Amino acid sequence: MTTKITQSNSPSETGLENAPLNKFELTSIQALLAYTAHDKHVSEALVREALASRFGVDDVQKLPSHAYNDAIRFLVDIQVELILH
Repeated sequence: MTTKITQSNSPSETGLENAPLNKFELTSIQALLAYTAHDKHVSEALVREALASRFGVDDVQKLPSHAYNDAIRFLVDIQVELILH
């Protein structure tokens, strides 16, 4: 007898589409946000606002957990020059 194991990565399939970031994810986002602001010579508030706006939330702390990887990619790839002009 074989057992079929299926793996779901879809947040809607797991019921986690609205699950908030866990404390480790939030700490990582906040640290990368601070680093990005420092590296780009802009305020953390500007980077925080851009991130929140990109993901349609009022505050970075309200990011859903399923957006974590995309939020990290956004912070790594952010082009502040395009935001400022």
